[in-house]
Amino acid sequence: MQENDYLDPDDIRRRGAIDLHPVFYWRCIYNPEKKIYDLVPFMRINNGDGTHADYMDVAVSQKHTVRYKDVWQRFRTAQDPKRTEYTRAELMHVPPFRDRFEYHKTMILLPASDPDYEELISDFSVRLNPEDIATLNRIDDTEQEMDAPLPIKDDPRSQSQRILDVLGKVADTLENLDERIRKLEQQTQQ
Repeated sequence: MQENDYLDPDDIRRRGAIDLHPVFYWRCIYNPEKKIYDLVPFMRINNGDGTHADYMDVAVSQKHTVRYKDVWQRFRTAQDPKRTEYTRAELMHVPPFRDRFEYHKTMILLPASDPDYEELISDFSVRLNPEDIATLNRIDDTEQEMDAPLPIKDDPRSQSQRILDVLGKVADTLENLDERIRKLEQQTQQ
């Protein structure tokens, strides 16, 4: 008997050499022992039978990195975090994480003074986009620079001058459109 004799016909382990077209991404997962978040690589694959899509998300194992070596190398080149452990304060710079954290704060009914409160509002995971990884990479040694407000530049023009400038741009655009329409009409007449 072989292992395939015990598996369902649509089990991923029966697929053999079929390419499942993986999409790799990072997920931050809460580690309650260290009270930090770990960045773990995940992949989304289509386990469908060709007629129906059946997507599933799995943690990346060494087998996946070997089987999908080229895609894995491109992923690591494009999205390689400088480190894989982040505090909650650092991850608050990432919008999906901040939104999920605020959502959890509204769902937990315990008072903030309860000893289990911090762990309950922190115990979740979030999928990170490439922009989020870039934000996390910029955090090291530049956290104050990221939070600093941008200087507001004063516009020396008066309000009426700004309105006239906008109207001038609109007039230029309309003239360009009129010229293009005239050229198209001439081409169709010939």
